[in-house]
Formats: sequence, structure tokens, C-alpha cells
Amino acid sequence: MTTQVELQQMLELALATPEASVVNFNVLRSFLLEIIKHIEVQQKLITVTEDGDHKSVYEAIRDAASLPQSRLSEGPSPTEVEPATTEKPSPPRIPSTSSKQSLG
Repeated sequence: MTTQVELQQMLELALATPEASVVNFNVLRSFLLEIIKHIEVQQKLITVTEDGDHKSVYEAIRDAASLPQSRLSEGPSPTEVEPATTEKPSPPRIPSTSSKQSLG
């Protein structure tokens, strides 16, 4: 079955259903992915540093790299993330604050 929903309705579903203090993170994630696709910034790279504005992102990347591969495969579908390898995950390559290299 297929249905259509406006982005505003999707946001309301994520943030105000069944009550205002409850967040449906699955719907919120879908909402944000639709926005990202619509404005075509899926491949935009950001600089993530251990002590910068995106410290929590840095920590999440670091923590994900230390998980067993089977745990990593429980996340988003392979079309939404880089393909998993069969090798043991290595720590993420985070550029130093003095370098302007991109991740990847």
C-alpha cells in the first residue's frame, strides 16, 4: 500500500503523536532524510573534530567504529550508508584541526 503525506504532516507525526512530549525518531529521521534529498545535500561533507561544533558527531563516529560489524549492519539500509566491509572496522580518519582534509 502506498500513500502520500505532506512534510508538515510528517513532522507533526514525528513530534506531536501521540502526545506533544513524545518524539517518534523513526518518522523524524525519515522527515530529515526527505529534506536532505530535496535540497540535494546528501553528499555534502562536514569537518568533524574532537573539540569542535560537532563533538557529538565525532564521538558517535568513534563509538560506531569500535562496534562489531554485525552491530553496524543493524543501522540504515545499505543504500543510505557506505557499504560494510568484512574487515574489522578501523577507527575513523578524523582530520587534525590544522588540516583541511575531508573525511573519506
